[in-house]
Amino acid sequence: MNTGAFQPRNSGFSAPREGGQNTDSGQDFDTSLLKFILELRSKGLRDKLLLAAFEKTPRAIFVPRHISSILYEPYALPIECGAEASSPQTIAQVLAALDPKPGMKILEIGTGSGFQAAVLARYGCHVVTVERFHTLHIAAARAMMRTQIVNVRLEHGDGREGFAEGGPYDRIVVNAADRDVPDALIEQLAPGGTVVVPILHGKEQRLYAFDDTGDTYRQRDLGRSAFPMLLEGRALAI
Repeated sequence: MNTGAFQPRNSGFSAPREGGQNTDSGQDFDTSLLKFILELRSKGLRDKLLLAAFEKTPRAIFVPRHISSILYEPYALPIECGAEASSPQTIAQVLAALDPKPGMKILEIGTGSGFQAAVLARYGCHVVTVERFHTLHIAAARAMMRTQIVNVRLEHGDGREGFAEGGPYDRIVVNAADRDVPDALIEQLAPGGTVVVPILHGKEQRLYAFDDTGDTYRQRDLGRSAFPMLLEGRALAI
């Protein structure tokens, strides 16, 4: 896998201008970030490398339409294509369940803003992230370029199919719900790996982690969740 190939293929884009970006004071941002980090520590997150990865990844670059004071609040923020950027608290919960280690290969389904993939990259993982919306795919690549993150490969494709070319993966994280884990993703999981995915049971959606134990999968119920549904195919118009 070419882990340095973060720039999307045939995108033809240049770095975005600084104009139109978040212009709030750095003090609001620093205060919000500090409160968020302290919140994670109070909830038991002790991985210093992961906490540092959150600190070193400027969320404002990935969700530039929103003021700094709300970037670390515990709710999702709207982004392009009718999508949402998961709250940093949700991302922290997902990454804690994923239990990544520096150097691991990780497949992310649903790039969204790109912030989660960027945090994983800062943590030292090699990330492949697949996004069905071309607009989000390009925006995330621009944010990666601005933050000089190179160990993320962005792909515009069908998340249900994963990205077999880069596999097998030590960890797979799915940022959209389905009634079961797609077979293609299970096939791309390395032995001993973990998949974190929201599963829909009737009208209730819950976040699960599935750990490969060799003979079977150990299931961990992480609680209720509110992710969008995992759609088939890739969007060509937006």
